Amino acid sequence: MKNVKKTTLVAALGTTLTLSAMGLSANEDPVKLGLMLPYSGTYTALGEAITNGLKLAIEQEGGQLGGRDVEYVELDSEADPSKAPQNMSRLVNGDNVDFVIGPVHSGVAMGMLRVAKQTGAIMIIPNAGLSYCQILCMAGQAAVLSD
Repeated sequence: MKNVKKTTLVAALGTTLTLSAMGLSANEDPVKLGLMLPYSGTYTALGEAITNGLKLAIEQEGGQLGGRDVEYVELDSEADPSKAPQNMSRLVNGDNVDFVIGPVHSGVAMGMLRVAKQTGAIMIIPNAGLSYCQILCMAGQAAVLSD
């Protein structure tokens, strides 16, 4: 099951990158992945496991996505919903990431998704699940990979 989730995450990211890269094919800049996951507190193990799994899966694919190198921008979500909009804005507007991966906490997802909807940011949600998210996912705002 773990390999299925890892493979699904990389496949979703690769597919999204491929579709997005159609207009960016001449771009040789690295793909910037924003990881907004819990690196402290109760859900630390989940944040670290998702990060390690993602990095390993990309490494096994030659360390590239869509023929471009990968740069990671990690941000501790602290599993704190009140910080989610500001942190998401920082990743999208400040760090200029191409994709945001996270979170594991549904409350954090709600705050992140509001910013994603406003900015058009692409999210891949590896763990958190909620009905609002599923509605946005169907509208092309995010991908849900939780069971």
